[in-house]
Amino acid sequence: MNEPADPNRKDSAPVSPSVKGDAAELLRTLYSAALDDRLWRHFLAESCRVFRAACAGFLLIDESDDSSEVCHAEGVSEQDQQRYRDIYHAINPRIRVLRQLRVGEWCRCTDHFDEAFVAGDRYYQEYVIPAGRRYALTGVIARREDQIITFGFWRRPEAGPFAVDDLALAQSLSLHLEGVANFQMQSARAAMESECREALDDAGDGAAWIVAADGRVLARNRQAVQMMEGVGRLKLTERNCRLVSGERRFAPGMAIAVARCAEPTTVGTCLTLDEGDQAGVPGVQMHAWKGPHSAWLARGRRPAALVRVAAPGATDLARAARRFKLSQAECEVAASLCTGSSLAEIAAARRVARSTVKTQVDSLFIKTETHSQKALVTKLLKS
Repeated sequence: MNEPADPNRKDSAPVSPSVKGDAAELLRTLYSAALDDRLWRHFLAESCRVFRAACAGFLLIDESDDSSEVCHAEGVSEQDQQRYRDIYHAINPRIRVLRQLRVGEWCRCTDHFDEAFVAGDRYYQEYVIPAGRRYALTGVIARREDQIITFGFWRRPEAGPFAVDDLALAQSLSLHLEGVANFQMQSARAAMESECREALDDAGDGAAWIVAADGRVLARNRQAVQMMEGVGRLKLTERNCRLVSGERRFAPGMAIAVARCAEPTTVGTCLTLDEGDQAGVPGVQMHAWKGPHSAWLARGRRPAALVRVAAPGATDLARAARRFKLSQAECEVAASLCTGSSLAEIAAARRVARSTVKTQVDSLFIKTETHSQKALVTKLLKS
């Protein structure tokens, strides 16, 4: 049974004795939360008290797809966070400002948006003001690859705008926030990479990819790399793997198009490649896949899909074997070539000399009237 979180623990608060008062207490709760996820609410509540804010939280900005998501928020309901993800992240005018800030820089909304702007802005009028919020103080605390992490506060109208003293206090916390955020992101990425490797190992034989909902390939196994870089049998890339529906998240029943699929299909079913283009290629299996949930990675917060392509066996090349009069040994060697295996790897798997495999490949070239392994595989799979 897990021990209850203790917000008063002192062993996890490396705060200099020169830091006193509210700043010292904030840093103690920050470092406690960094070591125990259950204490983030305590840190955020303490932040709201010190800054006289109605709510506080971290915002993840994913520059690769212009999205942003709230994480570890206090004073913002789950419904409000969902509305932000679904609708208002796309029209948040503060994102443009935050992208221009360097790590450690903070800004007040009053420095960029006057009353006239707020009165005519949809984000403020539909999302911020109805929730009882008005004034914001936000800083960029970390950047890594295509992700920005910001931390900020919102005040109610009656509390008034943030002052210069508030800005100075926030800036004094920046180095500590940056260190904690980088640690959290690094840990989250390591967990996701480990989960991806385990999922690919569990996929068994054949090539497998883990693909994000926006089409980015998050991970691939060695055989997938060989197939992509070698024979070109299946080209699963960011460009041709996309959600037909245009949504940003995978969910059971969503339409998905992968590679050269004839028709979109749904998660959990087999896809068949266009027979006119890739006749004889085995189908593609796609399953909804969710890596470890992390509040610190925008990509890690979204489900992905595990795409698996069964490696072709001798039976998949039966038509080609009849057409080109291949022997059983030649058919087995051809099937191995289709997975991207090298001659040395085929020889080791078959426990024969490499020269024997080369002789069989040369025979395949003669029978199919081809001159390269790529041309050979393409012709065999289209036969």
